[in-house]
Amino acid sequence: MNFDELPTVKHLCENITGFKILLKIYNFFCFFGLKNKKFDEMKEKFDDLCKKLDEHRKYVTKFNKYFSDEGWIVYDSLNFDFIKKAVESFESDGKEEAQKLLLDYFSPENVEKEIFRLKFCKELTDRYRFIEFALTDYKAERYYSTIPLLLMIIDGAVSDVVQRGFHAESIDLNVWDAVTSVDNGINSVKEIFQKSRKKTTTEPISFPYRHGILHGKDLSYDNYEVAAKTWCFLFIVHDWIRSKSTEKTRKVKFIEETTPPRFEELLDRLKSNKKIKDKLEEWEARRISEQYIKDINEGVALDKFLPEYTALEYFNLWLRKNFGHMSTLYSSLWIDNPKKYAGELRELYNKWDVIRFEFLSIDDVAPAITEVKAKVYLDNGEYKKCRLRLIYETDNGDLLPRNMDGATWRIVLKDIE
Repeated sequence: MNFDELPTVKHLCENITGFKILLKIYNFFCFFGLKNKKFDEMKEKFDDLCKKLDEHRKYVTKFNKYFSDEGWIVYDSLNFDFIKKAVESFESDGKEEAQKLLLDYFSPENVEKEIFRLKFCKELTDRYRFIEFALTDYKAERYYSTIPLLLMIIDGAVSDVVQRGFHAESIDLNVWDAVTSVDNGINSVKEIFQKSRKKTTTEPISFPYRHGILHGKDLSYDNYEVAAKTWCFLFIVHDWIRSKSTEKTRKVKFIEETTPPRFEELLDRLKSNKKIKDKLEEWEARRISEQYIKDINEGVALDKFLPEYTALEYFNLWLRKNFGHMSTLYSSLWIDNPKKYAGELRELYNKWDVIRFEFLSIDDVAPAITEVKAKVYLDNGEYKKCRLRLIYETDNGDLLPRNMDGATWRIVLKDIE
């Protein structure tokens, strides 16, 4: 499939077409002096979106066209600025110079910066110590061991996902709405990986042929170019596994989000929106007294439905270094994976030993937003100032006014000084 056939891109293009029709109507009214400030702001964002979409379409397509025959394709986590740079280098300086850029991009230094992402893929986490061995050898220019290790890692990880190794003829690598499937990209990589190498050769090669290398047919495989391309293959496979493992849930979510609601659902939403509107008009910010802050700091029990209760729970968990539970207090708008974020919190907070904390202020800044500021005291006599922003959020990630039922206070921001 081409870039425009990706379901999310196709849906976006359909929405763009609809907005263009709306723009024509709006421009007609502008001719008579009837303008709208909010619509003008939307138009600016819309123009920027169209520009970015066209840019991605152009460079992704060209990158695959120019480089897929050499074993390089676009994958989700490949830096887009680099994609542009490589394409522009190919067009201005020629294929050879562009290839140098690609080889430099997969230098040992750059690979070392990128491999941490592989830890968040179970199939590669299981093999991570071998990835580290391969990196050590790559840095030392021991390509003779780097390349076979990576080939085995790739084959095993793919086999864990689809019960067939990357070398299997019958393997199906197509994934719904995945960049690796654009322009048959991952299949072109698979063809290189699977290429039959029956004759023993001592001629240097420039592709990581699995059969020739692991079966002892390509005897001059150990060079930087083959090693760099094998690292590229590993990153491609990583992104492919992530797309494959979330394929069903992504597809269901896409259908839910893009299927027009039935008439009865629209009526229910209108009733709900009116209720929300009424609650918004009723809402007033609380006047938080100094005595109330003092009472919290002295341990007075709080209603669990208040934002400061969530903030208090957060600080108590920090005191106990319970980073796992801390991560569950964050909004789904802020983090995708609480388990993964627990590790980030541990990395950030574990260096500090908290002995106590005190609230400084509570500010209801909007019907669904409250900010809490506090001092966090450390065992070395220092303290940190911390600001938490909390939102009143439903399980679906929607905001509600705080004077309605059906939501929970969740953290969306933390600032530490």
